[in-house]
Formats: sequence, C-alpha cells, structure tokens
Amino acid sequence: MLLLVAPDDEMRNANSAVVKQAFALMPHPKRWHDIEGGHFGLLYHPGARFDEAVAVQTAFLKEQLDA
Repeated sequence: MLLLVAPDDEMRNANSAVVKQAFALMPHPKRWHDIEGGHFGLLYHPGARFDEAVAVQTAFLKEQLDA
C-alpha cells in the first residue's frame, strides 16, 4: 500500500490523525510519502509534484514486483 499524503489537504473533513491511524493498521508492504500541493496538487501535468508522484509510485511498484 502506498499513500501519497498532502500534509495541507484542503479537502473538507480531511483528518490527518485518521489517515495516520489507518496507515498504522495496514499490513505490509506499505509506504507513506508526504507530498506538497494539496489534495489534487500531484495531478497537474506537467509539474514538479506530478513528477514526484510518478517517481515515488514507480519506485514502490518496482520494489514490490521485484520482491
């Protein structure tokens, strides 16, 4: 499980404590990655956040598929 988490999530009712608790309960393999830009900031292509999200997702998938 890979979570790309926006520390400044602007979504109504977003609750970082709930997300952290849910992540703690998830089985491995799992990874948490903080990403700036708000809830949808990583979706805008081209852009630095989009490139970051792609790199993190690609690395995680490679790790899991090679395992």
